[in-house]
Amino acid sequence: MIAFYRKKTTSPFLGIYFGIFASAFISLFLTLLIFQQLGVSDVLIRMLAFVVPLILICLIGVGSFTSKSSEYFAAGRAVSSVYCGLTLALSGVGGTGIVIIPGLLFINGFDAWCLPLGIIVGFVVMGTTIAPYYRKYGAYTTASYLGWRFKSKLIHVFSAIIISVPLFLVTLSEINIALYATEQLIGFPSECSIIFLCLVLTLCIISGGMRALSSVGPAQAISTILAIIIPTAILGIIETNFPFAQLSFGSVFRSIELIEATQQINNSEIFSTLNYGLAGQELTKIKGYLTEPYSSLSIITFTLTTITVMLGVASSPWLLLTSVTTGSVYETRKSFSWTVFFVGFIVVTLCALAMFLRQDLMLDLIGKSVSDVPAWFEVVKSLGYISVNADGEILSLSNISFDRDGVLLTSPLAGNMPIIVYYLVITGVICASLAAAGISCCALATTISEDIITNLNLFRVSSSARVVSARITTVITITLSVFVATVLRNDSFQLLLCAYSICAAALFPVLVLSIWWKRINVYAVMVSITVGFGTCILTILTSSLALLPSPTPINGLIGIIPAFITAIFFTMLKPKHSQSTLAAIREIRIPRGETIYDRDQSKEHINIQSC
Repeated sequence: MIAFYRKKTTSPFLGIYFGIFASAFISLFLTLLIFQQLGVSDVLIRMLAFVVPLILICLIGVGSFTSKSSEYFAAGRAVSSVYCGLTLALSGVGGTGIVIIPGLLFINGFDAWCLPLGIIVGFVVMGTTIAPYYRKYGAYTTASYLGWRFKSKLIHVFSAIIISVPLFLVTLSEINIALYATEQLIGFPSECSIIFLCLVLTLCIISGGMRALSSVGPAQAISTILAIIIPTAILGIIETNFPFAQLSFGSVFRSIELIEATQQINNSEIFSTLNYGLAGQELTKIKGYLTEPYSSLSIITFTLTTITVMLGVASSPWLLLTSVTTGSVYETRKSFSWTVFFVGFIVVTLCALAMFLRQDLMLDLIGKSVSDVPAWFEVVKSLGYISVNADGEILSLSNISFDRDGVLLTSPLAGNMPIIVYYLVITGVICASLAAAGISCCALATTISEDIITNLNLFRVSSSARVVSARITTVITITLSVFVATVLRNDSFQLLLCAYSICAAALFPVLVLSIWWKRINVYAVMVSITVGFGTCILTILTSSLALLPSPTPINGLIGIIPAFITAIFFTMLKPKHSQSTLAAIREIRIPRGETIYDRDQSKEHINIQSC
């Protein structure tokens, strides 16, 4: 029997480094807790909670400096499966998911599960049908893979332009959440804080590209996980006498249902098969009973939304970029196992927070007069997370409105925890947003630099020139994204859903068919991307103008069907590929062996030197 040995390429000290970072992060907030007890100014404590963690993250990013293209664009393909899984999980959920998921679960109950289910199953689909084969080729961008697969510079550039749209939308979504959390932490919007966030994001990317992000990502994931675990554990002890609230929050369902049974919740019958009632950016009343399904979404909308998010995650170009940083196809498969585990853990923790807050709301507020509410309610109300439409009346679910984005931040306040825990949660949200924004910004800058500038020979093609081009593009991309996000301040959830819809419609058909159908050709891909992208954008615009009843989350499926049909139709019109093309396609299905992209780059480098 032949034994296969895999070379250990990751640093054995990474675990120690991240352990030191976690210790420093915890020590910071323990120190701030002591400062609070000593009467130190709250403004100073807020600024320390905002600045110090981001400086630590910057130091990690700057310390990962590199000028080699293989390390800048693919982290030297030396990231372990665990750290890659952490980065993928945090990039997939992002600050948007960290904030939105508990808010939707709190307000919409069961119907909100369409989002976390779509994310988890999307990673499963990506890890089984796309990512391993994409990793075997090893392209730095999705457009580079499509250009190699169909041997077409036109596909290369055209797909890069299309891919830039969802990447920009995701970047805007995450920066919006980072700005929102920053305003909640420092107490007021500040140009200095915006510039500081922009500087942190820039330093974490331009210093080492994916190498820096692969080091910063796990550190940011540690910060985010600690920020949601600590308040969840405290609430678990308070509510159930058990610190692992992820395993015990099911017991609160009964008490919530008993109180809800006495309330008149506006739960009107659904007449439309495409009814869509997930909470938006504005203050919203509780939509339905906690465990009652399909009170906000029809069963058709729930299913289609889950599928759209699933296919969007599976074909996300910013997540595929992260999957090529591992040392082999085997490590990539392992990384997606870790990703599903981490995403599931984060989602269950956020669900526990939402359920405990809903129970606190029922026990502390419902049935009491406005003058007899606990102190935490006045604090939350002053922050704008809750509004009451009753003066001197008995509080009920019908006269209380909630801020979807403020549910996560309300949890430590409702649990009467020290204010430092509240700051800790906000800091975790900022770290998660910067992690996801960093990956999407890096993917966007790499796509513009590698697939448009370098591919069109607008920049001298060499290893150092490619890195310089990517760094310049990164600075421009971050500056533009922060400026647009600051000016527009759109709903981050809608931006994320639009990005997933475009990925599902324009990219998923061609990615799957390019791997699993050898006969598909360049003409079919061009038409498929155009039809999928055009249909999705058209339905998004018409639904936003109320010309069509289709909600934003299912616009991807409206585009994916004609994209598949046109791809198959135009493929059948053309003859089969040559034997050399078929051999290249078969090679990406073999997990062992050298990375194809690296081998081609080595041959090109040798040819340039020989000339």
